Amino acid sequence: MAPPPAARAAPRLDLLLPGAVALGVLTLQLVVAHRYGIFRDELYFLACGRHLQWGYVDQPPLVAVLARLGELISGGPSGSLTLLRLIPALCNAGLCWGTGRFAARLGGGPFAALLAALAAAAAPVYLVQGHFLSMNCVESLLWLAGAWLLAEALLRDDPRFLTGLGALCGLGLLNKFSIVFLAAACLGALLLVPQRRLLLTRQALAGAALGAVFAAPTAIWQLLHGLPQLELLRNGQLYKNAPITLLQFSTEQLLNEGPSTWLVASCGLVWLLRGRALPRLRALGFVFLLAYALIAGLHGKAYYIAPAFPPLIAAGTVQLEQWLRPLMARALALLLVSSQLALMAALALPLLEAETNVRLSQRLGVAPRHEERGSYNDLPQFLADQFGWPELAEDVAAVWARIPAGERAHAAIFGQNYGETAAIDWYGPALGLPAALSVHNEYWSWSKRRIEDGPEIVRAVVIGDDPRRLAELFEQVERAAIHRSKWAMPYETELPIWLCSGPRRPLREVWPGLHHYQ
Repeated sequence: MAPPPAARAAPRLDLLLPGAVALGVLTLQLVVAHRYGIFRDELYFLACGRHLQWGYVDQPPLVAVLARLGELISGGPSGSLTLLRLIPALCNAGLCWGTGRFAARLGGGPFAALLAALAAAAAPVYLVQGHFLSMNCVESLLWLAGAWLLAEALLRDDPRFLTGLGALCGLGLLNKFSIVFLAAACLGALLLVPQRRLLLTRQALAGAALGAVFAAPTAIWQLLHGLPQLELLRNGQLYKNAPITLLQFSTEQLLNEGPSTWLVASCGLVWLLRGRALPRLRALGFVFLLAYALIAGLHGKAYYIAPAFPPLIAAGTVQLEQWLRPLMARALALLLVSSQLALMAALALPLLEAETNVRLSQRLGVAPRHEERGSYNDLPQFLADQFGWPELAEDVAAVWARIPAGERAHAAIFGQNYGETAAIDWYGPALGLPAALSVHNEYWSWSKRRIEDGPEIVRAVVIGDDPRRLAELFEQVERAAIHRSKWAMPYETELPIWLCSGPRRPLREVWPGLHHYQ
């Protein structure tokens, strides 16, 4: 006998409704992709993409590969910023679709699938991650896939899915080192539940072996270069990252996820831990708690735990579907989440002009959060760091033009951080500028090779820096220009550009001791 129409339609709706949300998110991201400019970290990743290697001081290699692919797709500095950001936009859409589909896998119907996709779309942290290229847009997808593999292993009592989980964690290490929190949390969660025997199977051991093989290239690179990631993390804790208490870490989750998404995820955590409907999946709740404890205990930034929320969002919508049976109750839930999506899109994405965004934030009482030390302006850092880079290259070009053409072979441009330096590398060739040098992160080693192999540098255009420090390196130090950008971060505006000459010591002698990992 043929199934009733509703039974035939439900699976299609479970597939199509999250797909519709994902398509809407993709469209939104691509529409606003070009509105402001390239983000600071994107510029650096693009530079890394032009120096492909198995590891970097501050990240594994995958984001550089994606940046190189994005540059090829977009056409480079003179091409389309929208196409450059196609990959993170697809990741954001994929996260929404995957969260909705995971809700269906946990037993949810069309309403749960739709609500899960919308709740993931409405979280400001994922909207921001989907706006520009970074490791974070990929990481959230990896964590969701890891939770799904673990769920399949538990529901089917099949250790073959642990083989996939181990391989995924190894591949994830090529994207971001924080995937170790997922691996450790999954291991700890399995030890806490009766299905721990799955860990002793040859399939689980094969997964661990595959993970080790996939992670080996970047791990070996780090070892061969003296584990610079550890120095970078230590310096970040001491000098860069703003201190955060456990209470602050916890309250930040409400802001990162948004109130309605956070509420849905909280329902999901309780539902998983109670284990009444699916007792085999209690381990998924333990995964979140263990990852939360690890990241908060190590004083990680609040958004580091964001990839652990989508599985909870999916679980929460299954619980809410059971609670919210009246049509009006379900409609209200969808309206609340959709309202959050509309508001958060206006705040987290460059939908509005910068002035309008600031006014709206102030009216709502939402102030930029200080995740790092240093001064902030009225625009959040993830938006402010998209301003000022083309203008900086133009200001540097004006100073560079003061150096006689015959002397430029022995001159160089120096940036204080990878954002400034990469901006010169990205926008500079069209202005006649050479590649810039810097002591910051991976730029130090790239610059070191050029300094050692190239002609002696006797003149320099230096962005920022303390004139007293420059006077220790050069005999003549002149402030040649001031770079200003209204909406850039405060430390990237009112920025002096120095013209220096007469090095007191050959630069190749002092460079080895100047590296700055942070």
